[in-house]
Amino acid sequence: KSGMDWLKRMFAELGIRVHPVLFDTPDDPNKPNHLHPWHIDVNLIPLRPGLAIYNPDWPPRTPELWDLFKKNDWELIPAVRPTYVHKDKVALIGLYGSISWISMNTFSIDPKTVCVEAHEKAYCEQLDKLGFEVIPIPYEKVIPFGGALHCTTLDIYREGKLEDYFPNQIDGY
Repeated sequence: KSGMDWLKRMFAELGIRVHPVLFDTPDDPNKPNHLHPWHIDVNLIPLRPGLAIYNPDWPPRTPELWDLFKKNDWELIPAVRPTYVHKDKVALIGLYGSISWISMNTFSIDPKTVCVEAHEKAYCEQLDKLGFEVIPIPYEKVIPFGGALHCTTLDIYREGKLEDYFPNQIDGY
């Protein structure tokens, strides 16, 4: 809690708000206040202003988050299940020979273009149906090092000013 309070104070000076989010977990989804230990970008990905995709196995369980998105006219949709079987033994993303929600770890170039791990065909199709230009990138050899496209890319310079995609706030959140 004190770390969150510090972040809120520091970022407030820049006009940036910080909101806590809890996710259900694979270990014990009924345990209150159990933070999901994995990357947030395998649980919730804002794809463009007004549209985010979430992991249906470990959805956000913070009611205020759902309210905040709804109050600002955002659509939250569940991601399709991953299909690619990872053959490299990696404890960070799943067991040997299993599928993993690392499939959601995508990289948005702009509001219309998304880079996706090439083997996740169903996810590519889902994003295509949502109107995105999908750039499939073979990335399965990088994933064993603990991240996919979103985790392993640096920030890009984006033209324009800082925009507020959540002007309608919820008191106390």
